[in-house]
Amino acid sequence: MDNTARVFHSETGQEVNLFADHTAEVISARFNKDGNLLLTASFDETATVWDMRTKEHAIVIRGHEAELSNAVWNFQCNLIATSSLDRTAKLWDLRRLEEAQATATHKDEVLDVAFNCTGTRLATGSADCTA
Repeated sequence: MDNTARVFHSETGQEVNLFADHTAEVISARFNKDGNLLLTASFDETATVWDMRTKEHAIVIRGHEAELSNAVWNFQCNLIATSSLDRTAKLWDLRRLEEAQATATHKDEVLDVAFNCTGTRLATGSADCTA
């Protein structure tokens, strides 16, 4: 809730990274499969990909009109799905971030988004009681 994402060493408990560029609460944080990138979603309406080596943001994804509720990688980590309180979920291709590749619209806030284990299907869950 302090607008940051922090990474800790799992054995020592020491903080190894502090990512503080979000301007509102960070709602989720997920590593890519190699562990060299961290994806965060924030109430500041953005998702950010952080480079663990340089300790800087590599990509900032903008395109929602309200707070994000989640951001997840697909299995190959070349796609990102975001869900938002703006009633949409969006699919982003890391090679073409100018606009979302697809948008799913619900009648109420989209509270969660998830890929299947192979990354070939995407599910959304909404406050409108639909998935």
